[in-house]
Amino acid sequence: MPELAIHQGASLHRNLAPIGPQLLAVLSQNNVRATHVLWQVCAQLQGLGYPLVVLDGTSAESESAPGLAHLLSQSSWSDGARPALAPTEADSLAVLPALHGLAALAREVLKPQQPSHHPLQPLQALFRSYALVVLHAPAATLASPLLNGLATTPLLVLQPDADGVLAGYRQLKQLALNTGLAASVACVVPPRDTEH
Repeated sequence: MPELAIHQGASLHRNLAPIGPQLLAVLSQNNVRATHVLWQVCAQLQGLGYPLVVLDGTSAESESAPGLAHLLSQSSWSDGARPALAPTEADSLAVLPALHGLAALAREVLKPQQPSHHPLQPLQALFRSYALVVLHAPAATLASPLLNGLATTPLLVLQPDADGVLAGYRQLKQLALNTGLAASVACVVPPRDTEH
């Protein structure tokens, strides 16, 4: 087993390309503007050449709309041969319902025989051909053990009114208390009419 040692090239080890996709966590909001911003960000990233998949933690998987839970429960999963999803055409956006799948991954941490890996590690094998996995979920889901120990900065899109700011503050507090993560906050306001 190679020993870890401090040497001249130690700092360069952090500059290696990451194995598997990167994770972008986005706190879901119950407003059209925040959802529109999410899709615009995804479209821009895809336009820059990053194949991405969105795991929608606000939508439940079903037989008519299979998602993350179905991928995690496939029989080949337990045999070690994990199915990998490949990016589709460059113009399309892969969105998978993930409500039950994310809950199942979070429950794995709470079992008495805790896994030796991070709860989101199975996503690397499933989505290895993507550059980015966008995890779009409510604060309660993201504040579960899913994001513990990850070096990620979740994104929160605030609604510019008083209720939106208050709801955003609650979500930020819940996330910070349960995971220790600080989120990036974006407040998108509609354009003003320039004709007055």
